[in-house]
Amino acid sequence: KIPVIIWSKSGLAPFIRDNDLGICVDSLDNIEQILSEIPPERYNEIKRNTEDVAIKLMNGDYSSKALREIEKMIETQN
Repeated sequence: KIPVIIWSKSGLAPFIRDNDLGICVDSLDNIEQILSEIPPERYNEIKRNTEDVAIKLMNGDYSSKALREIEKMIETQN
């Protein structure tokens, strides 16, 4: 798993930022400079976070959570 590079205005940017999965950029013009400024410890931290989220995705954790929330919404409407 590798850190994510995403456009800062993307709909997924808050998820990437909140879960510390990579970097959000306004432009790819200076991406080489941005990447070169990330210390190895920081890169490894981001990489660990991407691995953790990948496991959650593979296990269906996010889908299960969404289904539970839908069930709660249906229960409160009845």
